Amino acid sequence: MDIEKRRWARAFQPVETMKRRNRYTGMLVLALLVCSACAGSRGGGGDPNGDPNTVRDPINMADFEDFDAVPYEEEPPVPDTAVEHDVPEQLLDGTTEVQTSQSRQGFRIQIFSSQDKRAADGQAENAVAWWRQQLRIGRLDEVYPGATSPPPVYLDFRQPYYRVRVGNFSARRQAQAFLQLIEQQFPSAFIAPDIIR
Repeated sequence: MDIEKRRWARAFQPVETMKRRNRYTGMLVLALLVCSACAGSRGGGGDPNGDPNTVRDPINMADFEDFDAVPYEEEPPVPDTAVEHDVPEQLLDGTTEVQTSQSRQGFRIQIFSSQDKRAADGQAENAVAWWRQQLRIGRLDEVYPGATSPPPVYLDFRQPYYRVRVGNFSARRQAQAFLQLIEQQFPSAFIAPDIIR
């Protein structure tokens, strides 16, 4: 049994010695790092005589530079021909006579929603006919100022539904007043947030 223990001890002796050496090496490296971090630098800015409160004058790099750019200067080329293009002058000025519609967040009244496109088309036609009738008898002036023909009836597809929406309202209270009128014809109508023009 003694012989067996000695064999095992000899077999693991190099490993133990190596661990001990690594431990001592690690402590030595750590000690060197601590010592070097604690030592202040004596160089850097300040007076060459050792006074750290004195500031050196900045170095003038022109004293060390010998490149002369004067012989390489050239005049920019002058174009021989005028540039011709097909862009109208009013577009170059940034103005146009065409009114563009801006999109913004607002509200519309949704009167119908279905997966059937034909049913949605039929409800959109009913909404257009209702709008024109209300415009003829003057009921839209109170709740939708500036009502015009063609009516603002929109058939919008957002998968999987076709939605029929009416109007362009920037405020919810405007949409609420119009909702009371349109509910007489379309009782399931409700206010829906949407991007309006």
